[in-house]
Amino acid sequence: MRLFIAIDLNFSMKEELIYLAKQIKINSDRCSLTNEDNLHLTMAFIGEYDDPKKVISALGNISFNEFDIALSHIGYFDRRGEMLVYAALEKNKELSSLRNKIASALKNESINFDNKKFLPHITLARRVTGTDKEDIDRIKPEKIKMTVNEFHLYSSDLSGKRPVYTILSSFKAI
Repeated sequence: MRLFIAIDLNFSMKEELIYLAKQIKINSDRCSLTNEDNLHLTMAFIGEYDDPKKVISALGNISFNEFDIALSHIGYFDRRGEMLVYAALEKNKELSSLRNKIASALKNESINFDNKKFLPHITLARRVTGTDKEDIDRIKPEKIKMTVNEFHLYSSDLSGKRPVYTILSSFKAI
C-alpha cells in the first residue's frame, strides 16, 4: 500500500491554487496539472508500506495546536528539461514543528519515509515544457491563509488514469 501524510486545503486555498495552475497551463506548451481533488500539502511520503495500523499508532501520539499557513510564491524544480511547478508556503515555525513531530514518530517506530529537507509546497503541475522560468516567476499568488487543525494518513492508488487518494486516518489539533 502506498502511503503519505498530508494536510488538506480549504476551499479558498484550493480556489487560488486552481487559478494559479491555469496560469501555468496558459504559459506552457505542455503540462500535467494536479487534479483539484488531489491538491494537498505533503508532510511525509512513506511510499509502499504494508502496515498502515502501525503508522496510525505512531502518529496517534502527536499533539499540536491549530496554526495558520499562507501561500508565499510560485517555485519550480527543473527535472531533465521539464519543470515541476509548485506553490510555496511562507516560513512557519508551527508547520516545521509538526513536520518534525511526524518525522520523529515515524523514526521511533522504524517506519521508513522520504526524509529529505522539508520544503513546504503544493504541487500544481508536472512535466511543464515550452515556458521559461521568467514566465513562471511572473505568476504571483494571493496571500491566502488557512488554519491547519488536522492532518491525515492517506493511501494512494496509481492504477487508474489519475491518482486516487483515500484518507485512512485523521489526527486533530488539541
